Parts: sequence; C-alpha cells; structure tokens
Amino acid sequence: MDDNNSDSFPLTVSRGYLNGTVTSNGSAVHGAYIFTNGANTTSDTEGKYSLIISAGTYNITATRQPAYKDNTTAGIIVYPYNTTTADIVLSQRPTGTISGTITV
Repeated sequence: MDDNNSDSFPLTVSRGYLNGTVTSNGSAVHGAYIFTNGANTTSDTEGKYSLIISAGTYNITATRQPAYKDNTTAGIIVYPYNTTTADIVLSQRPTGTISGTITV
C-alpha cells in the first residue's frame, strides 16, 4: 500500500469588485486614472470606475493631472465575492491668467 498518495486541488483567489465614482465639486471627472496594488482603470464619461481585485485591504489613488490634485484613500476593504463602493473626490488645482508686457 502506498501512503504517499496526494490529491491536487485547484487554488482559486477570492476576488471582489471595487466600484465608485470620481467627482469634483459635484461633477463627474472623466478620464481620471484610478490605481491600487495590481489593478488600474480609467473613469468613464460619468466618472464611474470598476476594478476586480483580490479580497484584502487597499489604498486607492485617483489622479487627473494637471487639472486636479491626486487623492489617496487608505484602508478600503474588499470582501470576497462582494462589491465595495469607494467614491473619490478630486480637488481642482487653482488656475489663473498671467498678463503683462515684456520689455527687453
């Protein structure tokens, strides 16, 4: 009798969804780049994004340079086979106009 028999079982990684909307002053931010460890996407015309990632705790960053300041949200928990919602608010960078005369 052989006592060294082994069975193999497929290893599956439990995944979940991380969804949300990127806004600034109540308006959707289109084209924001959203990323975390091992996953990234871009927000659509309504500011919405969706990532499929392994269950765990994440820091998620949204950026839309140069018009907006980056925003990182820490401690987002994604549970296996569930959807976590993390809406992100970006602050618009100040803008201005420079005018004058150059003399040489």
